[in-house]
Amino acid sequence: MTEKDKIFNDLNENINIIKQITSLRAADGNWNAGLLTSLLVFSKVYHKFDAIDGLQYDEIQKYRREAGKRLSESSTSIMCKVIIDGWQRGYIHENGILVEYNEIKTSLHILHNYSDCTPEVTYDMAGEPDFLETLKLILVTFLPKHMKGETKKKDEALISSCLAIFHNISMMDQNIPRLRSLEIVPLLDSFLDAKEEMYHLSALATLANIIDEQESAILRDKPDVVAFLLKTLKLAIRSDKHRDKGWSAQECAMAVRRIARNDANKKILVRLGCLKRLVRLAKIGNVEEKREAVGAILVLAFEKDNHSKILELNIIGLLKLFKDEIKDKEIIKTIDRIFWILREELQKNDQYKHIVSSFEQKNRPVSAVKEPGKRSGATVKNKKGHIMISYNWEHQTEVKKISSFLEEYYDVWVDTKNMNGSTLQAMACAVEAAHVVLVCMSQKYKDSPNCRLEAEYAHKLNKNIIPLKMERRYEPDGWLGILIGTQLFYEFSGKYPFEAKLKDLLRGIQHCYENEDVKPRGVAVKSPLEKTVAVIREWTPERVNKWIEEQKLPKENFPEFTSRELALLVTMRSEAPEFVYNCLQKNLGITSLKTMAILIEGLEDLLSKDLQDLSA
Repeated sequence: MTEKDKIFNDLNENINIIKQITSLRAADGNWNAGLLTSLLVFSKVYHKFDAIDGLQYDEIQKYRREAGKRLSESSTSIMCKVIIDGWQRGYIHENGILVEYNEIKTSLHILHNYSDCTPEVTYDMAGEPDFLETLKLILVTFLPKHMKGETKKKDEALISSCLAIFHNISMMDQNIPRLRSLEIVPLLDSFLDAKEEMYHLSALATLANIIDEQESAILRDKPDVVAFLLKTLKLAIRSDKHRDKGWSAQECAMAVRRIARNDANKKILVRLGCLKRLVRLAKIGNVEEKREAVGAILVLAFEKDNHSKILELNIIGLLKLFKDEIKDKEIIKTIDRIFWILREELQKNDQYKHIVSSFEQKNRPVSAVKEPGKRSGATVKNKKGHIMISYNWEHQTEVKKISSFLEEYYDVWVDTKNMNGSTLQAMACAVEAAHVVLVCMSQKYKDSPNCRLEAEYAHKLNKNIIPLKMERRYEPDGWLGILIGTQLFYEFSGKYPFEAKLKDLLRGIQHCYENEDVKPRGVAVKSPLEKTVAVIREWTPERVNKWIEEQKLPKENFPEFTSRELALLVTMRSEAPEFVYNCLQKNLGITSLKTMAILIEGLEDLLSKDLQDLSA
């Protein structure tokens, strides 16, 4: 039996012991006998892999992840409960004596270590009732004492582990809503001014993962803390294990990338010298580190003011060299995207224009985008182009439904079935051949460099952009907020019936095409919106009152209702369906669902009528 097998054998025996524990405490109120001993086994196992001769660091982390998965399957919840129970019973007595410290400290230490390498452990902790609230309470309790220099060494150990656990949990995107629900941002902001410098790093990296655009000034106002992050990255790269004081180079690069999601922060990071460190990591790091490094450079490249610095440092030449040498497809695609963003500057630069030339020859063939659903080389029927759906994979299920519905009427391009060649090539061709681009808005869409490339390229080419809201509480901010502006959106977040929104969307798309030669397949466009509205505006007061009577609407809600107001409601129903219901309540005082339903049906009827019927 190898040393590694012996370690896992001991771990399995310990797991069997833990599974037999039915209660954390004995009848006398003390901890269950053997609980602390069993917990310590997990801690020892984590460090035992370091002692195996000839084991490389990547292999050590691999075995730790395997041990972490077994922890997740058996013991994470128990350790969380130990921490919750120990803290609730009174970690510190009124006389200042520490109680139940070992159990809390050991459990926190184990969860800290394993959550650093095992995503499953972070999911367990995020889902454990009252656990994150307890960690927050520990930090709230000790922060004032820490700032006054009154905490003890044992207290500082708890603070350190709590901050580290929050950071590890925040590394996984699916945990972000849970962390946001804690309203922990102000607390972490306070730790950016902590006396212990390493606390700055944990708080900064966690904030970078969870804050939104409005809160990004928190990081922008702390350049010294960001500089410390870059210093840690530099030291980690120099280390044999690519770690410094517990922080890996990959974690630091990820923090840089997350901080750079805000465009103003991009400038600060480049000014503080992050590019040299990222290029160094991309050159000597393992595959995961290379991915994180070039991913961070990609995000930084979206800020136009950073382009000159990227050219000045010969980063383009180095990336071209990396691309030619490396086999990882993800890294190659990321580098291609960096070239794409900088293509205009590269074309003007004698030193780099050959890169753009070879890049375009390889990735931008003159080929028509295939018609969706057709295997032949037939080009898109629509003279003015197809509908392209730009989305984040998180909403693939909803997008497939939208695509299937729209394909009954228009040619639709979605990357799930039109992937020919590189993703970048497919994106560029799809945008260029599109007449309408549906932008499926969500937080992950906004944070995705790939989605940003698609949306900004569509905007640059003056395509008709129609926003779809896929996440109920998301409000577009940052670059996406600027791009969308005050455009009206169609909501597919589940707030309204999906089928009803599909019909609203179809009308909006129809409006984009109605001034062109293209008409929906199988749809008779009886009355273009502008013509319909123009006819209704000409209605006499008698004709308007007759329509109100025909719909059997209560006249008290329409005392001075004219053709102009009716025409406006028809326009809103077609172009801004999300605002109609609020308008009916606020401006017409309609609160009855029955009345509202009758009016909406009446507006729908007007939209579907022939112009001759409207004029009669």
